[in-house]
Amino acid sequence: MTAIASTPAELLHAHVERGRALSAQGRDDDVIGTLQHALADDAAAGAGDTAVLRAFALVLVGESLQRQGRHAQAILACEGAPTDLAGPGGFEARTRLLLGIAFAHAHQSAPEQALQMADAALRLALAQRLTALAAAALECVALCQIALDDLMQADRLMHESLGLALQSGDQAAVQRCLANLMLLTLTQIDACHQQGDADGARLALLRCASLAGRGERLLARAGLYERCQWRAYRGGWQLRRGNPEEARVEFFEVEREALARRWPALIWSARLALATIEHAQQRDAQALEMLGGVLDAEAEMIGYELPLQAHRLAQDILTSQGRHAAAAAHRLARVRLAGQRAAERAAERALAAQKLPHFGSGLLEVVASGDRTVP
Repeated sequence: MTAIASTPAELLHAHVERGRALSAQGRDDDVIGTLQHALADDAAAGAGDTAVLRAFALVLVGESLQRQGRHAQAILACEGAPTDLAGPGGFEARTRLLLGIAFAHAHQSAPEQALQMADAALRLALAQRLTALAAAALECVALCQIALDDLMQADRLMHESLGLALQSGDQAAVQRCLANLMLLTLTQIDACHQQGDADGARLALLRCASLAGRGERLLARAGLYERCQWRAYRGGWQLRRGNPEEARVEFFEVEREALARRWPALIWSARLALATIEHAQQRDAQALEMLGGVLDAEAEMIGYELPLQAHRLAQDILTSQGRHAAAAAHRLARVRLAGQRAAERAAERALAAQKLPHFGSGLLEVVASGDRTVP
């Protein structure tokens, strides 16, 4: 008996489902290889269901590229999606593409570009009642506000995001919101300490404890990357509540998993935290050794914040050792990086004023008109 050949759409659907499973397992090289091969082999790159499936495949590829720190490639992948996304999944695919670009820009320390994409994604998601995706868009906006040092606005947006995630009933979306709230709260603790606000720091620590309990209960819904990321935030909470040895265990595990998966942001954030612990326990040689990789990492892969913090810590350690020339070199490196970040943001603002990605302007027109058909 001869088997009936699958249609191009059925074959691509099987590849997308396989890609989703691999993504949840943190197998990013396999996601990228499998889906890029499927896209290259797909002769029917045109309209309809196949175009929507190609868009979903490119979203998955973009997510894996982002976890590997390859943010520019992730943006190119999403911008290379088909424009004729008709059918039931068309709006969802467009929203996910916009979100992919938004988060990639956010991870590149490019908040202006990220905010524009996230705004378009949010409006489309709300217009189409894609509640979990609207929550993700608000998360991205909140993360940009953290990068822009507006923690009050970030807090409001993150709680709105959590409300939408709860409304959607998507437990993975809720867990992701709780993780980002944990990140925000850790940032608030540090800001309170810098401002001498001990009461505010204590309240934020209490909120971390509540978030930790809620997030732990939902971890089974999360993918491997999200679980590793959660462990890093949990380690940050332990460190700030005065449990350095518990934090060390968490960050060693994060470093081990992230090294195996080639997740640079998690590798270097773990090493920066471990260096901080070593310095606090007067093991400065070990701390400086830990910092080496962070200082050499490319800002394009991990953003500017981790290298800036690493240079600050190295400067403090070297100053305490009386090595003032070496400390001054780290201070100058910080100034150079900060200037580079400012210049890039100015360039991004100019670029964002000129145009959106080719499918972005169409999305904005659809949302503004209230039209429910794909342009």
